[in-house]
Amino acid sequence: MKNAILISSLLASPLLNADTASYKSVINELQLNASGDVNLSVLMMEEDDELLCDKNGFHFSFSLDSNTAEKWYDTLILARTGNSLVDFHYKRYENNHCSLTAITLPKLFEDGQAPGGDPSAGLLKETGSYGNVALVGTNGLSEASYTASAFYGQDAAAAAFDGYVYNVKTNVDTDEKIGRGIWLVKREYENRQFTKPWLQVDFGKEVSLIGTRLFVNAKSVELGRSPRNVNILYSNDGEDFVHLESFVLGAEEITVTPFSGVVTGRFFRLEIESNNGDGNFIEVDEWELYQNK
Repeated sequence: MKNAILISSLLASPLLNADTASYKSVINELQLNASGDVNLSVLMMEEDDELLCDKNGFHFSFSLDSNTAEKWYDTLILARTGNSLVDFHYKRYENNHCSLTAITLPKLFEDGQAPGGDPSAGLLKETGSYGNVALVGTNGLSEASYTASAFYGQDAAAAAFDGYVYNVKTNVDTDEKIGRGIWLVKREYENRQFTKPWLQVDFGKEVSLIGTRLFVNAKSVELGRSPRNVNILYSNDGEDFVHLESFVLGAEEITVTPFSGVVTGRFFRLEIESNNGDGNFIEVDEWELYQNK
């Protein structure tokens, strides 16, 4: 999530007599129903605020039927996890149904400079469409910053942080692809027990994060190589790790893993307990991490 991201789309229905407005708030409740509709309610920021939007008890809604809508949903999940302000742009119709037309993450500082003139003010540089802070070559990260329990052939850990999903460049801020652009590891067993492979990034200092996102190319998803049961752990010394979150991921090209709260640590590790069916390999093409702001 970059500062002042504006994600816009023509998701609102083309009804007449619609009023266009916006309201800046934090998400109170977020619902995804079986029909693929996303409904959300927000907090009233001032006592006398009145938001004339209502649909079954929710303020805003949109359908999860496009790539833009999916990006909205991912962004809103991360914003809710970090309790971040969002500027909701919407159209209100005569029946008080309000349909989102865009969402904006407000500027951190109006003049583009943090107090004291330091533009970073402890924040990491964000890259790509979602604000990845773990891209190789940024934030003091080099190929040596990434390690793994094991890897297959030349598909080492750093390749999962190069901004490529196999041979497709997915992060506009990246440079060259590392190897094949993937981290690949064989499924191994010891004493008939599956040994859980892991992928790790060392930021070199403590950072505050709110979530991550995994990418696997379509062919490998079809083969069943994408992670299914995963754990995320963190550490300040690289030796003693604390369990943070566990997720069950679907066989999808992109999966979002938001944290239940802001977490501060230096080392972050993705531990994989199982994949989605392949008997030989587990694969991660890109692992993006996002900071709290």
